Amino acid sequence: MRGRHALRDAARYSYVIQAGGAALAAAVALAAAPIFAFRLFHVPPHLRPIATYLLRCAGAGAVFAAVTEASSGLLQGLQRFDLANGIVLMRNVVLPAGAAALVWRGFGLQALGAWYVAVNVVAAAIAYLLAALAIRPFPAHKDHPPLPLADFLRWSLGQWTAGFAWTMTFQFDRLFIARNVSLSGLTLYSVPASLLQRLQVLPGMVVLSALPLMSEARRPGQEEEMRRMYLKSLRFLMWVTLPALTLLAMLMPQFLGLWLGGEFSAHSVLPARLLCAAQVCFMVTSMPTAVVTARHNPWYIPAFQWSQAIVSLLFWRTFVPHWGLPAVGAGALLAQALPGVVYIALVHRQYLHLPLGRYLDEGLTVPFLSAGLVLILLYPVHGLISGWLGLAGAVAAGLAAYYGSTFALLSGEDRALLKDWIKHHLGDGRSLTV
Repeated sequence: MRGRHALRDAARYSYVIQAGGAALAAAVALAAAPIFAFRLFHVPPHLRPIATYLLRCAGAGAVFAAVTEASSGLLQGLQRFDLANGIVLMRNVVLPAGAAALVWRGFGLQALGAWYVAVNVVAAAIAYLLAALAIRPFPAHKDHPPLPLADFLRWSLGQWTAGFAWTMTFQFDRLFIARNVSLSGLTLYSVPASLLQRLQVLPGMVVLSALPLMSEARRPGQEEEMRRMYLKSLRFLMWVTLPALTLLAMLMPQFLGLWLGGEFSAHSVLPARLLCAAQVCFMVTSMPTAVVTARHNPWYIPAFQWSQAIVSLLFWRTFVPHWGLPAVGAGALLAQALPGVVYIALVHRQYLHLPLGRYLDEGLTVPFLSAGLVLILLYPVHGLISGWLGLAGAVAAGLAAYYGSTFALLSGEDRALLKDWIKHHLGDGRSLTV
């Protein structure tokens, strides 16, 4: 923007806009929660008090989540990717782990709502403290003019509004289920959907780790270096995430049946498998986002996320009333796949000049060949698996097949990358060496 002296102005604007916008939405949620529970979600009368309470917890937690996001963005801007990764990992691990523990101990929905608020309060406090410490070496300079709000909005408004599109894509599916299916259907869908969305922390961490290297490789004459780094990071991301998604898709009936009971296994498998495919598309499109961010283009990402939101909303509105839960999963998959193809093509052409053949050959072939091998090996016997021991054995066999075949197909460069990742922790941006 205008140099280091504008950093504190940008941080102040970010906190005010993000936390202020969330506070306004939370105020509406606190005041109108009973109306939302009745009119929007069609909650039965005997469940409206707890639904109202949970909606208010969601509104209160959102304010602190906005503070966390603003602090994380500041840390990323200061290239403290280790701290930003730590915040993301902490919130995405502590929240579901604590909720699972509360359920195991027999606590109800009121305890879960309070836990959600508490985790976001603590995460916001830690993130704000880390951001405040990180910005201390950059004091304000009185002899420089302040950063105009218009300049800040020009670069950040697109990213900020993209948050609304993100919410529509990954949360509004629950609204369509509640209105057109049933509350029991909402539960059957939300459990596997929430589990799969937790995996999104992995591409976020890889992207954050790759950003400083991609930012350095954007200078003239380093186009090939950028392409190599991009393809290497993509292979690494697939190597980390694709085995879990492949095994979940294959063993979803056994996993849901053993974990949650037969009703989940009977009704949630097809939507969950479609969501697994959607998550694969999400992972693939994460690396183009790293390129766009490194090139400081503020509008590619919002345009991509709004296109996802529009596709999903149109599909859900048209087909969920007729097809139920499978239509929700199908809409999520199409929202990731259709705009994703266009997004990848534009980024490759605009910034990387990467041919399709090289992208498929060096980026996706080896990871997906290994995933295909796992499917071939497990599909004939997956219906025979019963019990946690059998499920654990199938997972172990699938992981061995995936990583064994992947290691056999790895190039020397990728083997060095694997050894480097094992040596260092994923949160350190230096772990993705060239």
